[in-house]
Amino acid sequence: MIQGVVNVYGAAVIAGYSAAVKLNNLVTACFSTIGSGVINYTSQNFGAEKPCRVKAGFKASVQFVWVISLAMCLLYEACPALLIRIFLDDPSAAALQTGIDFLRIAAPFYFAASFKVMCDSLLSGAKRMWDVVFSIFLDLGLRAGVAVLCSAAFHSAFSVWFAWPIGWTIAAAVTYRLYRHGGKTLIPG
Repeated sequence: MIQGVVNVYGAAVIAGYSAAVKLNNLVTACFSTIGSGVINYTSQNFGAEKPCRVKAGFKASVQFVWVISLAMCLLYEACPALLIRIFLDDPSAAALQTGIDFLRIAAPFYFAASFKVMCDSLLSGAKRMWDVVFSIFLDLGLRAGVAVLCSAAFHSAFSVWFAWPIGWTIAAAVTYRLYRHGGKTLIPG
């Protein structure tokens, strides 16, 4: 759905967006990989009837992904054009600016995205799959909806990029609430 919104703005925007999303996916893949470890850690500790370890593991995972978020945010803010050029040979000014804009808007919100993934992972390891499914669909639905609304309201691709921070931030807050709600019964201390 978001790709359809982006396609309206032409080849240069599509090219810049595609390059920036590849860089974005490098970061979110790191979060997902660490999240897989959190799932295993959580389920093993519940299986061993030692849920008190889960809270410390969750805290450590959040600290770890926030270090990654900070590093990637600084990198993407400092030299986005250089990084975009990895994926685009001789990009047009519009394609390059599109990629830069996307990275500069999305990167500061990697903290929210990574926190959401860690909450989802803990919930998954605790067998709270309906909460995880809800969180994922909320995030994707918000991003798609905000992209469509921003495009319709502002008629610019630049406004569409705000769908990522809005979706990640709201979904992270909701997912944390689900974690805290379940935490009272699942995770002591």
